[in-house]
Amino acid sequence: MKDVHVGLVFLVVLGSLLLVVVWLIYIVQVHTEKAEALLCNCHFVSVNKAAFSNFGVVGKVMRSGVITMVLMMPGISARRGIVNTAEVEKFPKGLKRMLVVSWGVCWLLSLVFIIFGVCVKYIN
Repeated sequence: MKDVHVGLVFLVVLGSLLLVVVWLIYIVQVHTEKAEALLCNCHFVSVNKAAFSNFGVVGKVMRSGVITMVLMMPGISARRGIVNTAEVEKFPKGLKRMLVVSWGVCWLLSLVFIIFGVCVKYIN
């Protein structure tokens, strides 16, 4: 590939990743406490809230990531006893979709960025 094409691909991927990170920070700031209130009987969520509440934005990102993990894998979380299944089922679909899609796109773009960087370094 020509250097211009490689640079454009990196620019598109990195630009998209930065936009998603800004969106994710907005989602974390606005919706983390709402989601925690909806999962108030979940032991894992309350422990993480107590542990990371003093860490500012980074702590909210950690708490939001934990909530998203619990929402993505409710069966595993329920079997381990860290989540109340009834609360997960009552969780609003729109908020769940927003959290899962935002985190998923962020991880996907990060993975694409890393894989493309490795390909450029070792294949060319």
